[in-house]
Parts: sequence; C-alpha cells; structure tokens
Amino acid sequence: MKIRYTFLLLFSIISWTSCQQDDKLSQKTDIIKEVTGEDMSDVVTDEAGNSYSLVKGIENELDSTPKTRITYSEPKVDLGEVIEGTKVKHAFEFKNTGNLPLIIQSAHGSCGCTVADYPKQAIAPGENGNIAIEFDSEGRLGSNTKTVTVVANTQPNTTELFFSVKVNPKK
Repeated sequence: MKIRYTFLLLFSIISWTSCQQDDKLSQKTDIIKEVTGEDMSDVVTDEAGNSYSLVKGIENELDSTPKTRITYSEPKVDLGEVIEGTKVKHAFEFKNTGNLPLIIQSAHGSCGCTVADYPKQAIAPGENGNIAIEFDSEGRLGSNTKTVTVVANTQPNTTELFFSVKVNPKK
C-alpha cells in the first residue's frame, strides 16, 4: 500500500514539474510573438547549415560537419522490363557541385532486393562519381518502384534516387 502511494506521489510531482517547464516555454514564446509579431517557437537554419532555437537563444547545431552539394545527372530512371530472376544493374552518376570534398557515409535500398555500392573515398569539388545499384527481381512480379537513400555531408544530409522496373513472369 505504501509503495502505491509513494509511486502516485512521485508520478504527481514529475507531472507537475514537467507542466511547469512547458508553461514557461509557452509563456516565452507567447511574449516574443506578441512583441515581434513572429512565431519564434521554430528552429531556424542559417546559410552555413547551423540550427538555432530562437526561444532559447542558444546555438543548436544539428550537424557540425561542413556541407557540400551533390547533383545527380538522372535521379529517377526507368529500367524497363525484365524477366523474373534477372539481376538489374544501373549506375547513378553524380557530381560534387559544392566547394568541399564530398563524403558519402552510406547508400541503401528501400528493401533487401536492392543493394547499393558507393565510393568510399572523398570526391573532390567538381569531380564525378557513381552509385551502382543491383536489383534482384526474383519474386518481384509486376511494376516495382524502389528508392536508394544516400547519406552524405550535404545539405540536406539525405538524398533519394528512384528507379522503376517491370518484372514479367518466367515463361
């Protein structure tokens, strides 16, 4: 019985203090909105990619790594029709269009049927590269649209590549 009352008291204290913090933040946001006319509860990002919480006034860098840009020659492709069981390969070409070396951290398909291979070394500004994909059509009859998510030191950190392929049954 004592444990139940202790737990109830502890839960009440935690709930009350968390509500107090939410109320303080809400009050700050309301005052700033009233004075400036702007909604300051959001996080804003500057040109360098640094994020700031306007209410707290504290720099909140979401990711401190330097940013560059990646540009794909064709981020969406139609790979046509294949017979079930065929392994379809394609290379997505890209260029580092930023001013810093491009470092790809990962590239992965939207399901286990798609494997991506990407450069492990840095790509210099102005240089080209490719992300090779292989799609296994076994058991994937009909129209398929898949994505490959690329994570790199770019703004935004992730980009997506898309391909479609129609898989016809074996004869």
